[in-house]
Amino acid sequence: MKNGQTKLIKPQFSHILSPKDTEFFLFPVYEHFLGRPFHQQLCMCDWNVELIRTDFAKNIIASAVSRRTARNRQIKITETELLIRLTGGVFVHVANSASQVFASTQKLALETIDLLASRYVKKAGCEPHFYLITWKCDDLALRPVSLGEAWRLDEAEMELHYGSEFPQWHQELSRRLTTRKSGVTLLRGDPGTGKTTYLRHLIVSLNETHRFLYLPLNNGWMLGGFNSVEFWHKQKQLDPDRKLVVIIEDAEEFLIERTQSQETNHVSDLLNIGDGLMGDYLQLHLICTINCPLNVLDKAVTRPGRLLAYRQFRRLSSDHAQRIAKAKGLVIPEQDNYSLAEIYNGESVFDENGCRRPIGFAV
Repeated sequence: MKNGQTKLIKPQFSHILSPKDTEFFLFPVYEHFLGRPFHQQLCMCDWNVELIRTDFAKNIIASAVSRRTARNRQIKITETELLIRLTGGVFVHVANSASQVFASTQKLALETIDLLASRYVKKAGCEPHFYLITWKCDDLALRPVSLGEAWRLDEAEMELHYGSEFPQWHQELSRRLTTRKSGVTLLRGDPGTGKTTYLRHLIVSLNETHRFLYLPLNNGWMLGGFNSVEFWHKQKQLDPDRKLVVIIEDAEEFLIERTQSQETNHVSDLLNIGDGLMGDYLQLHLICTINCPLNVLDKAVTRPGRLLAYRQFRRLSSDHAQRIAKAKGLVIPEQDNYSLAEIYNGESVFDENGCRRPIGFAV
């Protein structure tokens, strides 16, 4: 090398990535497009990965399968990823909840993802389901969770478990979730009083017209995070004909009154996304379940006209509980009042140490 000249060294991704890195799976893509123009198209939907695996078996250059042991000790596949190389230097990264295409031109990337989506995205309106929002590969992703028709409650079942006026309240909530562009709904009740069971029924009954997302508490930051706006925008674009509904269980953390010492204001984030300017743009509904008394919530939450709907899920009297037990062929111990969980599980929702047993979508 002569004086004054600089030698350009082509970087080697293999020197900086290891199989434990999340980006290692896309290593062949980075190597192929190194120093070349490339364009990416992402589609976050429920993909039929197994059909893609079958149709593109000869083109798969990498795969990853996650498994877990279910309660019955059977091995269950929870996530599958494929990396496919097509002709013309087009790469497709396929996962259950999101797939992306890498190509040399924007037009080619868009045409490829559209063609794949038309053939391999699972059609809405088949099996009722909701989407669990997860954090994967430094990005937000969706994991579909199926719900069977067994969770659908007819009018008689709703009256039996929740009271004679409940079917009418359910119809009114369904109407508002359909006709209103956005809003916040609160379901309040002690643990085990049937809030989650009702939410499962709501998802099943509105599956064809609404798209339900479940937001775990540890991802609550995304309600107001600036880098999550694009995620919500994509959700709106994915299925514009269906209403978007986000569910947060045990949402007290986001709704209790703020103190001056607290740096973040989850209340304003939540209300803005469900009932503010952001809600006007995203047009999504928030349904929050809480266990705490209403008087500890921020006053902005319960202000007249703020809520789309509110429902109190109460513990049941002994007479009401005995009616359910007789209808279902159950034997329950004598006590003053019951939760639905105590009627069906035969035990308190709290263990002997006073700790709450797992209840809800997390179970």
